[in-house]
Amino acid sequence: MNWAAIVAATLVPLVIGAIWYNPKVMGSYWMRANNTTAESMRGANMPLIYLGATVLSFLLAMFMHQNVTGPGQEAERFGTFQHGMVHGTAVTIMLAMPFLGTTALFERRGWSWFLVHIGYWWISLMVMGGILSLWR
Repeated sequence: MNWAAIVAATLVPLVIGAIWYNPKVMGSYWMRANNTTAESMRGANMPLIYLGATVLSFLLAMFMHQNVTGPGQEAERFGTFQHGMVHGTAVTIMLAMPFLGTTALFERRGWSWFLVHIGYWWISLMVMGGILSLWR
């Protein structure tokens, strides 16, 4: 296991999330789709939230590591960033979309809520997969 790659992949959703959910990128869309405001977000225990997000991101990085570097990978494409991006896209379609889609359906969230989140996870998972494949 390449622990440096796993640590780097762990940080990807945090960094991309800081950019993606910034009000100047997708944050304002997310707030509207989530029926929330910047004021309602104040007072949250951010250190605890970031600690929890980091732990969950680490678990995801471990899963992605097994998915990208597991047995049966084609030798000629194995170890490229693009190879990892393909795995990230597959995980987005096969796991993230069903999870978020089911949540959106039962919570009666709109398409904008779903699209904001699935876009974030697609980018995050592609970059995570790319790092893990390249640094295998």
